[in-house]
Amino acid sequence: MGGNRAAGVGGSASRGNKRKGGERLKELKKLARIKKSMGKRGEGVDRKSGRGVAIEREGVQKTKGGVMVKKMMTTTKKKKKKVDGGHRVGSSLAMAAERKKKRKMNEEGSVEEGEGEEEKKEKKVKKREESEDDDDAEEMGHKLPKVKRRKRLLPVPPLDGSSSRKALSDWLWQSYLIHFGKEISSLEKEEIAEDRLVELSRDKDRAVTNLVWHLKRMFGSTWGEVFGEGKDLAPKTKGDGARDEGIPGGSPAVLIICSSAMRCVDVLKALRDSVGKRGPRLAKLFAKHLKVEDQVQQLKDRVDIAAGTPARLQKLVSVGALALDRLRYLILDMHRDEKTFTMFDIREVRDEFWNLYRSCLHQRVLQKQLQICLY
Repeated sequence: MGGNRAAGVGGSASRGNKRKGGERLKELKKLARIKKSMGKRGEGVDRKSGRGVAIEREGVQKTKGGVMVKKMMTTTKKKKKKVDGGHRVGSSLAMAAERKKKRKMNEEGSVEEGEGEEEKKEKKVKKREESEDDDDAEEMGHKLPKVKRRKRLLPVPPLDGSSSRKALSDWLWQSYLIHFGKEISSLEKEEIAEDRLVELSRDKDRAVTNLVWHLKRMFGSTWGEVFGEGKDLAPKTKGDGARDEGIPGGSPAVLIICSSAMRCVDVLKALRDSVGKRGPRLAKLFAKHLKVEDQVQQLKDRVDIAAGTPARLQKLVSVGALALDRLRYLILDMHRDEKTFTMFDIREVRDEFWNLYRSCLHQRVLQKQLQICLY
């Protein structure tokens, strides 16, 4: 009886071992099938269950006795949705089917939807060009990608005498509008009249050495009265000369705006050679090697013609050293440098000039107290 019991126990143990061995074999076969279907990312698909199984590549190793699992981590994933044709989303077959479908649509003429997309693209390009021209992207009711746009610059009209005052005034006014765009208030939208632009004589060119000759033609018979030509205007003591003549200090009759300090030096040198010591009093108002405090002290005396750069002129006006009540002519130096740039082609100088013009000069031009000369 004891033997039978032992035999029974032994039989049940052997049956249990066989059952475990069978399950073990099934599991090994399943892993071998998964390994065979694995891709580079270590993902496999169980064909029977239809579920994705992810395992570690390093966890499956081959041995002489077959397949041995060292480390195994399995995760089941839900079945992916299917698309037309029965292919799984994201599979190579599904993507190939999509490409084939799109290629077929393009060959047939891209249908109405494709044509609509082309029309939309053309409209977007057109709207973008319009927004660059008038800087009104927000008012047009559409959102464009944020790109850094350059303000459109108008070409400078010829300054050889062939351009009329109307052409010059239109160019100056349009450049002003383009620079400030919708920042301009309704009070500032009055156009610059053509009589506010000086029409220079064609008898002499616009060389810097001929500037005094042109200025005398502009002032006419009032030249000697305005500048006191022939009189000794040198003050007896610093700061007293302006009071003796009854003219407030730091109030020039002519203001020349240049693109750089070096250009200011050239202009003032040519003026000094032309007018001599008994001519108009000159002042250099630029930042290079000159302190604001020294220029403020200089402007306490009489000044007839001043040449400077926009940024320093704005600074001197803001501190009250430079007065514009006596100003009659604004000379814009249109000289081209080595790179053929004028003051309107250099972004920093252009921005500084328009800020100065808008804050200090524009209203005087509209009120016909000031004339502009493009020289």
